[in-house]
Amino acid sequence: MNRSVNLGVALLLGCLLQASTSDAASVGSPAGVLRKGQWAMGLKAGGALRDVTKSDLHAKAELVEGGHFRGYGLTDWLSLYAGVGAAYLGVKNSPVTDSFGANVALNGQVKSRLWESKRFGVEWDASAQHLFIGAPHRKGNNQAQWTEWQLASSVAKSIGPFKPYVGAKLSFVNMKFKVRKDNRITQQGTYKADGMMSPFFGLDWYVGEAENLIINVEGSFVNDEEVTLGVAYRF
Repeated sequence: MNRSVNLGVALLLGCLLQASTSDAASVGSPAGVLRKGQWAMGLKAGGALRDVTKSDLHAKAELVEGGHFRGYGLTDWLSLYAGVGAAYLGVKNSPVTDSFGANVALNGQVKSRLWESKRFGVEWDASAQHLFIGAPHRKGNNQAQWTEWQLASSVAKSIGPFKPYVGAKLSFVNMKFKVRKDNRITQQGTYKADGMMSPFFGLDWYVGEAENLIINVEGSFVNDEEVTLGVAYRF
């Protein structure tokens, strides 16, 4: 391996080892803003541990997700993304200490490049996205439904084949749940995390001569704990 490959592996492993849990709705870097007519497709997986509340009750929501995503560049400054996958939900530090099993995860995102300096290799972006996690009605089983809206902005700097970035995101989360016993609902309600602001950081690693293959890692460890690892191909 050459020096840049060794450095990339070390940075990716370092980011993963810092995480206390394996992201729900990852933001992605300014590299995600595609050129007009350009496509992207890939896979991502990760998880989150979120502080949520129900009345005066504070709890931890656990979310582990994986899936496929695709993106398209509407213009050189505006891109659309959509994803589908599966997610597992659970709650800790609460009377509802249960897992809600596998659910369908759907995601939609709009990303925009606000400013770019090719001379200095610096980019600034903004994004808005929606994440929905739920499952068809399960008679006799516990159910949960996760809805998240997220606004974010980040700045990235190109350094050879790497593009580290930092930013901040504002999340609004609703998690509705039903717990059943003997086919009867014994507990139900909604956990919320309204207006939660969190800084995040990430790294893109461009692989190959054409730099069409991108490996990404992203994490956030203030107000919530989450990390995502993904790979994308642009064409």
